[in-house]
Amino acid sequence: MDSAARASLAGFVSTSVLTSSDGLFGDNVEEKRVTEAPAPRPEDTAGYKPLYEQLQERKEQKDSEWKEKNNPFAPPKGVDEEEFEYIQDLESKREDVERKRQAQHEEDLAQFLVARGAPKSTVSAQLSSQHLLKYPVKNELEGLLQKRRRNH
Repeated sequence: MDSAARASLAGFVSTSVLTSSDGLFGDNVEEKRVTEAPAPRPEDTAGYKPLYEQLQERKEQKDSEWKEKNNPFAPPKGVDEEEFEYIQDLESKREDVERKRQAQHEEDLAQFLVARGAPKSTVSAQLSSQHLLKYPVKNELEGLLQKRRRNH
């Protein structure tokens, strides 16, 4: 290669565009000089923003979406119909279990008092959980003592 060819190779990309009729860049190579950059299309210039600005907008949009979802100061979201029915179902089951437990407790207490030999009048009286407490409430204790004195 001679020095003229080397000089043209150094800047060929920025100064010209090569075309060839046979596609091999053989003998019949035409060289077109690029005098100016292609004119930008009007669609591109109207909506053009630098990459930094585009990335900033996306980041701000994602941040605002995240804050909407995870804001600790936002009012709590309302309970929808399905959740409301589920909560009601749980509460009714809990109340049923408590009612059954209380009924079983009263039945066991009545059986205990009958087995202990308590008079029938006390068994028919309304029973409460105070009867089995280790330390009953003072007023309840006085009431029990007075009932016992009357029965004996």
